[in-house]
Amino acid sequence: MNNFRRIIVLLLLVVTLLTSCSKNTASQVDEVKLRLNWQPGAEHVAYYLASEKGYYKDAGMNVEIIVGSGSGDSVKLLATGDVDFSLAAGANVIQGVSSGMPIKVIGVIYQDDPTSFTVLDGKGITKLEDLIGKKIGVALNSSTYPEYLALLKRNGIDQSQVTEVPVNFGIEPLLTGQIDAFPGFLTQIPLQVQRPVRKPLVIP
Repeated sequence: MNNFRRIIVLLLLVVTLLTSCSKNTASQVDEVKLRLNWQPGAEHVAYYLASEKGYYKDAGMNVEIIVGSGSGDSVKLLATGDVDFSLAAGANVIQGVSSGMPIKVIGVIYQDDPTSFTVLDGKGITKLEDLIGKKIGVALNSSTYPEYLALLKRNGIDQSQVTEVPVNFGIEPLLTGQIDAFPGFLTQIPLQVQRPVRKPLVIP
């Protein structure tokens, strides 16, 4: 998305109160819940690798990695104490902090926004303006939703000029023609589309 690049996108969060926790001793093992922002993808490899290699155990932690369902959910569950750490996008973090959630950022993962529109080749969609009159898959609790709305506004496309279709994790709606475009991470959606041998086209 040339008109909607951001430097800070995916953030590692922790409830503010956790900063007062004491350090581990050799005899202590902390039970830690880490919630992902979405289904496991390329950007999550490090967390699973650290578990496989025993790095968490060496640091005195037993880490449970929980598959996410969108940054909105990750922020909410962190704020309520259901998880100890969450991965979430900047837009959702800002919304959470502005509403009074006791969360804070402790690390940055992405330097560039990975959100893009994925469409199937041959649909006649090669630029943002081509989305007018099309069906867009939207995951309301995902980080891509507020960014998608901002992208439309910045490019002069009224929300009423597209048809929004609620979607979940899967890319089936895109492959079966239920939607024409899928806003999602460049590191995930195009790769998933390629697996069934369909040629994806990414609008940056």
